[in-house]
Amino acid sequence: MAHLIEYISGSIFKEIYYYSLLLSSIFILFFIKKVQRPSLIISGIVIFSMLHNWIILGLILNGVLESNKAVYHFTTFIEFILFFLFYRNSITSYYGKLWVLAGGVIYFAFQLINSFLIQHFSYYNSNGIIIEETILVFYALLFFSEIRQHVFYDNLFKEGFFWFNTMVLVFNSFQVFIWGFQGFLQTPLWWFDISKILSAIMYLVFAFAVYLDYLSNLSKSNNAG
Repeated sequence: MAHLIEYISGSIFKEIYYYSLLLSSIFILFFIKKVQRPSLIISGIVIFSMLHNWIILGLILNGVLESNKAVYHFTTFIEFILFFLFYRNSITSYYGKLWVLAGGVIYFAFQLINSFLIQHFSYYNSNGIIIEETILVFYALLFFSEIRQHVFYDNLFKEGFFWFNTMVLVFNSFQVFIWGFQGFLQTPLWWFDISKILSAIMYLVFAFAVYLDYLSNLSKSNNAG
C-alpha cells in the first residue's frame, strides 16, 4: 500500500485522478440503495473504474503484473457493457434502442477482432478504446436528441442523467480527438494530463448524478407519504 500511495503522490495529475475515483465511489455508497436502475448502472461504472484502476496499479507496483496492457482488453470490454446497459435502459424510443443495439454489436465485433487479430493481448488496447469512445459519443448525442424531441422534465439541470450524459459527451469527444491525433502526430504529453483532470471531473459528476437521483426519489417518497 505504501508503494501505491508513493507512486500516486509523484504526480498531481495522478493524485487528482486516483483520489477522485476513490472519493466518488465512497460518496456513491451512501445513496446506492435508494436510486433507480440507471443510477445503479452509473454507480457500477464508477465503482468498477475505481477498483480496476487501483487494483491493477497495486499489482503492477508489487511486481504481480508487468503492465496493464492485457488487462485493459477485458476492463474496456466490461466498462462498455455498463455504458451500453445505461443507454439501453434510458433511451425509450424504438429506433433509439435499435441504434444503441447496433452500436453495441459494432463495438463487440470490433473488440473481438482487435484483441485476437490486430492488437493482441500483449499490446495496449488503443483501437478498442477509440472505438468505445466514438460509440459513447454517438450514444450521448442520441440521448440528447431524444431529450430535445421529447421534453419529459421541467428542469434538466436537476436531473442526474443530464449531467452524466453531458460528461460522457465532453470527455469521450476529447479522448477521441487526442487518441486519433496520436495516430498521425505525436500528441503533447500535457494533453494526457488534461485527460486525467477531465476524467477525474467526470467521475465526480457521475457521483453527483447519482446523488441527484437519490434526492429526486426522496422527494417523491415524501410527497407520496
